[in-house]
Amino acid sequence: MKKVYYVFSPAVVLFFVSIVYAAGPQNIMSPGSEPSTAVFKTINSQYTGDWQQYGQLFTSMQGGLFNRIFLMVLTIVPAVFLLHYILIGAKKFSHEGTPVYFFGIFTRFIHWLAALSFSLLVITGLLVVFGKLLGGGSLIMTGRSIHL
Repeated sequence: MKKVYYVFSPAVVLFFVSIVYAAGPQNIMSPGSEPSTAVFKTINSQYTGDWQQYGQLFTSMQGGLFNRIFLMVLTIVPAVFLLHYILIGAKKFSHEGTPVYFFGIFTRFIHWLAALSFSLLVITGLLVVFGKLLGGGSLIMTGRSIHL
C-alpha cells in the first residue's frame, strides 16, 4: 500500500499544481521581447541550417531507393530468421514447476505497450511506403492516419 501512496501522491500534487499554473496569465512567454514565433524560427534555423537544399534529393531517393531498401529488409530479415530456425531449431524449455516471473507486472505492461506501438508503426509505415503498390484506398489512408 505504501508503494501505491508513493507513486500516486506526487502525481496528484503535480496534477493540481499544473491546473493552478495553467490558470495563471501568460504562461507561454517568449524569452525576449520578440514574439515566440520569431524565437522559434531562430532556434529552428540553428538546428536545421540549410536543409532545404536537400529536399529534392530526399524526395527522389524516397521515390526509388528507399522503396528498394525497405523491400530488401522486408524479405531478407524473415529469410534470415527462417534460416536460423531451420539450422538451429526452436529452443525447448521445461515447463514443470512454478513459474518464476523475473519482471513485475508494470514492467511487462510497459514492454507490451512499447512492442504493440512499435508493431503498429512498422505495419502502418509499410502501408504508407507501399501504398501505391497495394492499390491505395481507404486502408492506406487509415494506415497513414494511424501512423501519424
